[in-house]
Amino acid sequence: VARADTSSREVMTDHIETFIATVTEALGGDEERAIVAVSAMVGALALARVVTDPARSDAFLKSVRDHLKALDVRA
Repeated sequence: VARADTSSREVMTDHIETFIATVTEALGGDEERAIVAVSAMVGALALARVVTDPARSDAFLKSVRDHLKALDVRA
């Protein structure tokens, strides 16, 4: 998507902003924490899909999930 045309990037931007707004609401309006949470979720998913070791993949997802639970993210 980063190399896509502007129109495609605008559509993706809208989806990202909607996701961040949803998480912000779940966190009582704390947009900074929401941005961190969304970034962690997306990053963990990307890494989990790239690594070849299923146990390592699970570790990425579990670690981020556990930390987000501590933030009380319900998204």
